[in-house]
Amino acid sequence: SSAARDWPKGAMAQQGSLPQSPGLKKETVKYPPSQRYLSPQPGDEIEVHYVLTLKKGGAQLDSSRQREQPLVYKVGQCEAVKGLDLAVAQMHKGEQARFTMPPELAYGEAGDEVLGVPPNSAIVLDIELLKCPVRLDLFEDGGAIKREVTEGPEGRHPRSGDECQITYRVAVDDLIVMGAEHTVYKLGSVQMGLIAQVMDKALLTMKRGDEAELTCQPSYAFGVSGGKYSGKVARIFITLEEIFEVYDMSLGEKDKTVLRKRIREGEGKEKVQDSARVTLRVESVVAGSEKVLVEPRVVSFRAGDGEVCDALEGSVLGMRKGEEAILRVSSQEACVDDVLRLPESLEAPIVIHIVITKFDQVLEKWDMKGDQRLVR
Repeated sequence: SSAARDWPKGAMAQQGSLPQSPGLKKETVKYPPSQRYLSPQPGDEIEVHYVLTLKKGGAQLDSSRQREQPLVYKVGQCEAVKGLDLAVAQMHKGEQARFTMPPELAYGEAGDEVLGVPPNSAIVLDIELLKCPVRLDLFEDGGAIKREVTEGPEGRHPRSGDECQITYRVAVDDLIVMGAEHTVYKLGSVQMGLIAQVMDKALLTMKRGDEAELTCQPSYAFGVSGGKYSGKVARIFITLEEIFEVYDMSLGEKDKTVLRKRIREGEGKEKVQDSARVTLRVESVVAGSEKVLVEPRVVSFRAGDGEVCDALEGSVLGMRKGEEAILRVSSQEACVDDVLRLPESLEAPIVIHIVITKFDQVLEKWDMKGDQRLVR
């Protein structure tokens, strides 16, 4: 990159390797927010701010901060002073450190007359690692490394037992050997063997919209012997598309009579509250294995007034506009009303697919006037 050319060249790192050097001395200036992620690897594109000075006398040689332009370069690809690669290999994202480099890691025996570096000069590199690929050693043994490809919006991580919608591909020797698009995956499933163990561990660290690449040694992939792909490294490309959160929405005692599983997030921050006028679309109703509702039906009611069955009454609370959910009802009595008008004798479990289309915003008590409080 153009920014990389701003770095004053000296001794060069060999491509694809980051050898350790006992001559490099590190002093931490600012600790990183987290040390659970791995340091940059050869080939990574990273972004740093740096100030380069002579150890003797402290004269400044170069500064990206002074130019107000961070240095962007690929680690280990002969684009910078050798000591820079060795320095960032000891750092974590967000960390700032000061490294003292011997001449052999900087400008060598000759120095640099143009830059003002005398022969055999040690230099001091003050560097902050601003950006780098995020890698996580999932089992802390080097067997399965997760690299973040795309970071999704803010949100929670899945929990053990959650159902998620994912797209994934498993590749061995650049050949796709397994995969599925927009499939429902339950964390804790063992159907995929060792691969599932790695996917579970990775998904627990991801948010909706995240994409990641997992590099798995044979012990975390197809094993070391006895199979077509045994003994080979596998790569898993995985996208977390949705987290299907499940809530007990039973009215009164929370006995799991009515379970609500979110299958699509709604929009905005406003949620359905008690006494709000709600309009929803019932997409389908299935009782046992029989489809009860043939065509979608629009239903409108005021939450908490008892106009509809308990299954709908309790389930809409806390939902957002556009949110889509599946209700699993284990009691036929919870589905009886004069609005939805389902048959009185239904075989449980009863599965109802709903979408919130609109609702009235309910004012908080502190936003109400006196007469509004009385009405509420």
